[in-house]
Parts: sequence; structure tokens; C-alpha cells
Amino acid sequence: MKALTKKYLIIQQHKFFFEVFERARRFDQRNTWHPERWLLDHLIQVSDKLKEEDLELFLAGVFHDLGKLTTARPAPRGNSYQYFGHEKISADWYEQEFGPEINSRVTHDVNKVVWLIQNHMKILIFKQLSERKRRELELHLYFEDLKKLRIADEEGRDPPNGTFIVREPPDL
Repeated sequence: MKALTKKYLIIQQHKFFFEVFERARRFDQRNTWHPERWLLDHLIQVSDKLKEEDLELFLAGVFHDLGKLTTARPAPRGNSYQYFGHEKISADWYEQEFGPEINSRVTHDVNKVVWLIQNHMKILIFKQLSERKRRELELHLYFEDLKKLRIADEEGRDPPNGTFIVREPPDL
């Protein structure tokens, strides 16, 4: 089975995520950090940057921000939203759907995907973490993959046509 076919098969077998991705397609992030605006646009761009990586890193890119659907809160100033705790919700959803008790036709390291999703925001505050927490992250088996996810997350923010414009959600 081709690598990309495996990657898409694992997503397609879970109806729950079809419903979540449909919500993501119409979810306006309303956040200055995301000029691409629609959550699904961002997830597609991030996963596209990771398509040549291993299955777990690719899947972390696909699912890392889905928790924003339930954690959106208006920011204290401006016309934007904050998403505190979205990484935990994203990881919990993934683990519930793909956890060890789930019979999956495509095997992969669920714990790796969950860890990458749970920790993808820590890179942003790495310098503010205690020396012990920084060292713990740096020594973790998946730290290099976490850095790759962070880079893809940063690069997966292209607005349509290279400029920020308001448009309709992307068609599936």
C-alpha cells in the first residue's frame, strides 16, 4: 500500500472526523496569526507540508488544531479569538478515536501522534519554560518531529492568493 494511500485510509475510516472536518471547513479562526482564515485551509496546508514525513507526523499535522472548534473564546481586545487548551482537546479526540482499543486497519503509533498534538504549542513558549521542562522536551524521543510540526504549522498559513481576503469556505 502506498504511503499516502495509508495516510488517507486511516482518516477515512472514522466518521467522527468527517463531521469534525466539515465543521472545520466553515470555521473562521478570526485570529491575526492565521491569515488563511478557515481552519480546514490551515490543516490542509500543514499536512501538505508534512506529506513526505512519517505517518504519525503527518497525522499530527492533520489533527493538531481541531480542538479550536470547541475552545474559541473572544480575545479581550480586538475582533479575534483565543483557543486556550485546544491542543488537549485535539489530542483527546484523536486518542478516543484511534486509541489502542480501536481496531484500525492501518497500524500506527497513536501515542506519538497524541504527544505531538499535546505539545505543539510548547515550542512557542519554549524559552519561558523552566530549565527542567525545556530539557525534558529536548530529550524526548519525538522532539525533532515536534520541531518539524512547528515549522509546518508556521508555514501552513498562506492566505488565498498570497493576500488576506475574505472569501467563502473551501469546497471539499
